Amino acid sequence: MESVLKNCLSKELESLKALALSRSAKQTPELYLYKNGARNILFRIEGLLRICRKIYDKKTFNVKYKLVKSLEDALGAIDHFDALAKEYAESGQPKSVISYFSKNSSNQVINFKKIISETNLCSTGFFEDFSKVMSETKWYEAVKEKEKIRKFLIRQIEK
Repeated sequence: MESVLKNCLSKELESLKALALSRSAKQTPELYLYKNGARNILFRIEGLLRICRKIYDKKTFNVKYKLVKSLEDALGAIDHFDALAKEYAESGQPKSVISYFSKNSSNQVINFKKIISETNLCSTGFFEDFSKVMSETKWYEAVKEKEKIRKFLIRQIEK
């Protein structure tokens, strides 16, 4: 049986690729990705990579983990300020408070745009590099991998 982590990671990367390389993402990828669920996909990829870096080659997967984490964190910052701006607007808070959070949300969108550019997220190269790492990894058979995942999760719980 094939690697569970490889299958899950491939599925999530395909979902992210469909978003990042879609025609709609070309003009304003930072907004398109934010509004269309890229954060959830990145969060799942981040979790899978966290496990991979403990079970497989730490050096290789740690680089990918940090890359994905920076993207997810940037989307999280947008989400944080955007949610607060909306919450305060709905509750009738002063315009200065709403403006503060809206401005910060806009600044985080600009930051995310910069990170997209630095990481080449909206290019085929980003995904080709992931494919290369995945094809070069010597994945365990499912039974052995599941046991390693189980041990990893137990260690995390016991911390």
